[in-house]
Amino acid sequence: NDECFWQNMTICDHVEYYINMGIDRMDAIKKAAKDRGIGKNAVYKEYVTKEEVVGWKFDVVWFMKENIHNGYPYLNFANIEVEDDLIDLSDGRTIKTYEDLTKMKLDGNYVIAANIDAGNNIWIPIGNDKNPFVGSLKAGKYTKNGEEKYYTISNLKTTAATMDEAVLAEIPYAGLFGVTSGAKSGKIEDITLVNPYFVNGAITGGIVASNGTEHYTGSTISNCKVLGGELRGTVGVGGIAGYNYGTISGGLVSDSTDEYENVTKLNITLYSTAIGDCGGIVGWNHENATVAGSRVQGSVNIVAKSGQGKSATVNVGGIAGNNGGSLDSVVVNEIKGIAINSLKGNIGGIAGNNTKTINKALVNKTEIYAPTDNDQVYAGGIVGKAIGETKIETVMVKNGSVTGYHAGGFAGIINYSKPNYNYTFSASNSRSYSIGANDPNTIYNCGVVEFTVKGKLSGGFAAIIDNGIVRDCYTQAKLSGVDSGSTKAGFAVDINLNGKHVGIVVRSYASVTFADGNGSNYAVTTKEIYKDPIFDINVESLKRNAGYCLDFVYNKDSGGTEPDTGNVIKDLWNNWFDAGKLDSASAGEMQGTSPKKFTDRNFSTSVWLFKDGGYPELISLNAFVASC
Repeated sequence: NDECFWQNMTICDHVEYYINMGIDRMDAIKKAAKDRGIGKNAVYKEYVTKEEVVGWKFDVVWFMKENIHNGYPYLNFANIEVEDDLIDLSDGRTIKTYEDLTKMKLDGNYVIAANIDAGNNIWIPIGNDKNPFVGSLKAGKYTKNGEEKYYTISNLKTTAATMDEAVLAEIPYAGLFGVTSGAKSGKIEDITLVNPYFVNGAITGGIVASNGTEHYTGSTISNCKVLGGELRGTVGVGGIAGYNYGTISGGLVSDSTDEYENVTKLNITLYSTAIGDCGGIVGWNHENATVAGSRVQGSVNIVAKSGQGKSATVNVGGIAGNNGGSLDSVVVNEIKGIAINSLKGNIGGIAGNNTKTINKALVNKTEIYAPTDNDQVYAGGIVGKAIGETKIETVMVKNGSVTGYHAGGFAGIINYSKPNYNYTFSASNSRSYSIGANDPNTIYNCGVVEFTVKGKLSGGFAAIIDNGIVRDCYTQAKLSGVDSGSTKAGFAVDINLNGKHVGIVVRSYASVTFADGNGSNYAVTTKEIYKDPIFDINVESLKRNAGYCLDFVYNKDSGGTEPDTGNVIKDLWNNWFDAGKLDSASAGEMQGTSPKKFTDRNFSTSVWLFKDGGYPELISLNAFVASC
């Protein structure tokens, strides 16, 4: 029977039969597949592997598909776009079902090739601190209605408990992955989790609970999303990772929207029993770890609560609860619920507690709340507490609010707390003052715009500047108190001078609004303050009691008690040496293309933008915000 001529042929002989008839190789493969009633990829793989590349490690190092690279072999994970009509090889590296997902090995390299719904299955996170996931996972793409999308994983859950049962810390690590490491390939790319339900971990993260540990670095996690759902932890919890020892870039944490446009919010909740960290991207960003190009937006709640009714100290932030590494080009947008409930701790729009670097950050239309009756609470539009080796540059907070006992438009407290930070002055006046210009640990190029600050102690820029340098910054905050004992100050309630601790403000300004009659109002700060450091008498009653504001301007139309040296002898002496009161200005004098109050005080036109009808702005800061 001519129709069965091929029955005694191998697949290779079958293909060669048609090629010898003058048929193109690809067409010969298709005809052989049709004759045998099997997939053309199976024929192709058998023919090409045996005839041309015997001994190569297919499905591990190399892939072969007839309409990629003209049929020639290509490297596994060579960033080839995955299309539905190409994925029909059961090679063990392609994930199409929930069952496939559960079979991932710790050192495997995988591509997700279909939308996966976990249904009612209970997920067991991949990897732990003894045996982390060291492989790679990447989502493939498909096209729908002309739009390119990544495949998603929906409804993963690590427990069957209902929301009301509030199961906590049943497992040490809760997430898609438990623990990951970058020891080998170590890459997780383009993964989207929709409505995950991870509520029973000590450390919890959407993509991974702990990206690395103190013993090894984490993986590289790029372009991953967590949309909607419920994440809870007792020690650390974050939208992408609970703890991060590696690199996270291009992350997005937001709500989810289904095909009927129903929105599911994302709740990120820390139930702390002692000390804990909670953040929109990461709970704790460890030393040498990085979060870059990431954002948190939409219906997301980031909240710390008491676990089991116990008192605790917590750090809560829109990006990181606790940042000991680097945060770069990050955005928190329209988040209405960053909060600490009835606990002490630090809370900020970007980071609750910060000890290292934040470069380029925006907090917009975001509400931050912490208790106003606990003096161990520090709340800020950008950071709650800036300590250690803090360096923060090019950040803005605007169009939102912060509430807390110590509350500041930028920070609750600035205190580097670094040994040997004893700033001494040799300058004859502020013109030759240079400390801070090259200091590695400064706060520079930051703005507070149309932002409401409410607290027992509320400052337009910070509640307290205990030890550190603030350069080329400004605040246009709206200040509110909580009761008659409240204190509000245009720049900071306390700019400290105490032994080796000193607060220093250079080339900055305050133009604030005092929004209510609760408590006392101060135009700049509560203590006696000077614009130059040249004079101090070594007599206790005549010693200065505050840090320094050098080349500083404040809006006298805002109201509030204006700063004064507080001593007649000092007033006379300091006036002789051009070191008396700070420069005050009316609102009109602070605006325009060349306001003398600023240009006379060394505000550089390469840093500051002066314009008609507006207060000075920072050029590079405006450029970053425009790019967001």
